Amino acid sequence: MKNLLIYIIIIGAFSCTKKIDSVPTVESFLQNKIEGLRKERLTKCKEKAIQDADTHIDSIIDKIVRNQIPDTTTFPNRPIKPTRPEDIIGN
Repeated sequence: MKNLLIYIIIIGAFSCTKKIDSVPTVESFLQNKIEGLRKERLTKCKEKAIQDADTHIDSIIDKIVRNQIPDTTTFPNRPIKPTRPEDIIGN
């Protein structure tokens, strides 16, 4: 009888405790989702900024190189044709 009373007291003590809810709340789920989307957007923004900067740097380097290397595809203009001299032997 004494053991039964101890078991009832122990079971009664543990049954009165509040259960810890292990299921995340909607707010925490939304916060995690928003934070994930924010990180993803920041990553995409950084990648786009790096790509734009790379394109801009490439165009600057291209302009510098084009100014330093002479253009070999253009030919100088033809010289002016001299006028025809007068006839030496007269009629």
